[in-house]
Amino acid sequence: MDIITIFTQLVKWGLIAIIDVIGLSILYYIAFFIYKKVFQGKRNLTKKQWIVLVLISGWLIVVLGLTTFSRGANFTGSINISFFTSYINAWNQWSLKEFQLIIFNMLMFTPLGFLLPLLSKKEEKFSIVCLTSFLVTLGIETIQLITGTGIFEFDDLIHNFLGSIFGYFIIMAIINCVKLKRLKIKEILKVFIIPFIIGVVFFTILLVYNNQKYGNVPILPVTKVDMSIVKIENKVNLSDESIEVSIYKNKYTKDIENARAISKKVEKLINGRFSKTIRTDGNNKVFISKKGSLENFQLTYLMNDGTWSYTNWEDFAEIDENKLSANKEKIESWLKDNKLLPNNTEYSLQNNDTLRYDVMSPVNISDNEDDYSFGSIMIKFDDENRINNIFYNVNYNEFIGKEEIISSKLAYNEILKGNFSQYVLFSQEDKLVIEKCELDYIYDTKGYYQPVYTFSGYINEEDIEWRCQIPALKK
Repeated sequence: MDIITIFTQLVKWGLIAIIDVIGLSILYYIAFFIYKKVFQGKRNLTKKQWIVLVLISGWLIVVLGLTTFSRGANFTGSINISFFTSYINAWNQWSLKEFQLIIFNMLMFTPLGFLLPLLSKKEEKFSIVCLTSFLVTLGIETIQLITGTGIFEFDDLIHNFLGSIFGYFIIMAIINCVKLKRLKIKEILKVFIIPFIIGVVFFTILLVYNNQKYGNVPILPVTKVDMSIVKIENKVNLSDESIEVSIYKNKYTKDIENARAISKKVEKLINGRFSKTIRTDGNNKVFISKKGSLENFQLTYLMNDGTWSYTNWEDFAEIDENKLSANKEKIESWLKDNKLLPNNTEYSLQNNDTLRYDVMSPVNISDNEDDYSFGSIMIKFDDENRINNIFYNVNYNEFIGKEEIISSKLAYNEILKGNFSQYVLFSQEDKLVIEKCELDYIYDTKGYYQPVYTFSGYINEEDIEWRCQIPALKK
């Protein structure tokens, strides 16, 4: 989940928790009344304990809502017993969203550690809070495993536990300082231990990333694929030769100024205005129609590669033959005037409803030493002949230089080791048949167009296709 989704779910389950807490308060009172009158119970609860108990119940409802009830049963039996896989995934993707989720998983349990010591003197003990926090997060992870609404992950156990201990350090610093009626440096320093360690870790990660020449490759696996259960038949002639190939960089990666410029150009085309507020959705920037506009429209700009799309949310329609020439002339004039139509472009009318422009790349980009562009542009119209959709998927690559790559045989060895990503894991006695190996390119997290080896074939039967990619740059 991204931050917007998390916030939306927090509001939703927060409201549900408030309603449920009212009901739980009544049930707690009835249960306590039965305990006192029927079972002659001697224990009493103070108003503070009642409030804390209700707050913990509300917190638990919100957490179960976020981690379990708001999801479908899509992860049945999924267990990840490897440590730090969330960090590896965030590193490979170099995703702010993934790093934010790590922090959120910690902060989500901070209220538990904060509230527990307020229940009783016994709950102020560090060992009691540790045990309770571990059992609660273990219970939630187990519920996710049984219901299939999440993955049982060791990383989550660690993050949730740390978050609870952070909350414990905060409340104990407050309690001890209030008791002594002065600031107690030792207790205050404890509060900053966990944030300091996390800060050092993230600063080190950022330092390493910024100092490496190229970005991270998103195709790298979080965990290895178990190849011991697979029979492999290789039909590809592999080479020991290591060669040099061209490396490129996307011209508009992480270019927010280009995003703003595109929004201004689209405004002129549609005769509309975007809001000054730019939303962030993962790695994308979203421009929405200005409040009060007669139409509702949106432009989504992909920061990773500078491609973008526009829509007015209306249904598209076939292009009237009488208006085809005028529409084509209008679009091409706009594209050319704004330098959005590369020279090496081929036009076609697709399905009688789409103006399509395909940008042809050089035949062999591994040997090319010039800047080039590739991709496609597609424009649709609605029933009123307004521009309904623009899909601008043109990438502009600048030549950087030559780099040596590993041989195809070494890349094949990475497959044998299980160093590749695979969504559906192999089963016992599966047979993997590899039929083809090609040199391909993908974008890394810094916008460099890196070479990769693409292996393809099938599993067991020819209709079950298989494909994987192995990074080709020498480390």
